[in-house]
Amino acid sequence: MLGISHWATRATFGGILAFLAAVANPSSAQADVTKLFNLFGDFANHSTLSGTVSVDTTNGTATAIDAFAGGFEFKIIAGQSSQGAEYLVSATTSGDAAQLSLVFSVGSLVGYGGSSLSPDTRLGALSLQGGGANPATSSPVPEPSTWMLMAVGFAGLGFFANRWACSSRPRPRSSTARRARSTSAARPIRWRRQARFPASRCPTVRQAPPSLAP
Repeated sequence: MLGISHWATRATFGGILAFLAAVANPSSAQADVTKLFNLFGDFANHSTLSGTVSVDTTNGTATAIDAFAGGFEFKIIAGQSSQGAEYLVSATTSGDAAQLSLVFSVGSLVGYGGSSLSPDTRLGALSLQGGGANPATSSPVPEPSTWMLMAVGFAGLGFFANRWACSSRPRPRSSTARRARSTSAARPIRWRRQARFPASRCPTVRQAPPSLAP
């Protein structure tokens, strides 16, 4: 019965882990991967394009931008869409003082690994003379669902390791067994005294009754 209860407990805990994994990422077990790309290029007025853009290569969307061009800093993504053979990402400044249109020379950002920027890339009315987006030397950033799956996995490993350690320890004896053992150890050994002579050979001494005085 004890072994069956252990297996039932493990099966229940495994079902809970599977449920949490499904809630964390219901579509698939594959985690979203975000990559960072360095922007570079020159516009018609000789102003340069620099900065970075983060792309979720699993879903095919730009998630963040920090670009510099014409003395402006662009950190807000205003919109993005596929334009057939190209992909447009519109960015603006905090005060909406200038607009930057990044046009990637690919129709989708799914699995994007870097490319050149289309001449349709514009800073306001200025067109890009040449430039691109190269992968930065940084590791992919895991999504929150990935961290949740990792936490659930480590919790499961710790749970089973703790149960295995507890099951491998020697179990103490019951209180009844310990009490009986201590009692038997404390009880003195009684030796039987044997008579020197058998009962039939033991001499009997009879005492005379005291004399009665007159």
